[in-house]
Amino acid sequence: MIKLEGGPGHGQIYLESDFRDRIKAAQRMGRTEANGPGWALGYAPGPGNLWMWQDGINCHPADPNDPDLAPYGAAFQAEFATQDVACG
Repeated sequence: MIKLEGGPGHGQIYLESDFRDRIKAAQRMGRTEANGPGWALGYAPGPGNLWMWQDGINCHPADPNDPDLAPYGAAFQAEFATQDVACG
């Protein structure tokens, strides 16, 4: 179990695998900003079971080599190839 700290999901509790699935879903839908529909992208693992809000930074840019994203085509994958992870 993880608990979200800060941001739009503050206080919500998830199974870690379920939350990671939510992140993957945002990536598959092409979300690149950690706001609105892509809010889950703005959380990074913190101390213990807390995941901390990173002030709207996309902590989980899609990996262009991820086989789960392959069906979305080369153009989709290329868009994410230049993104940097900016969360600590």
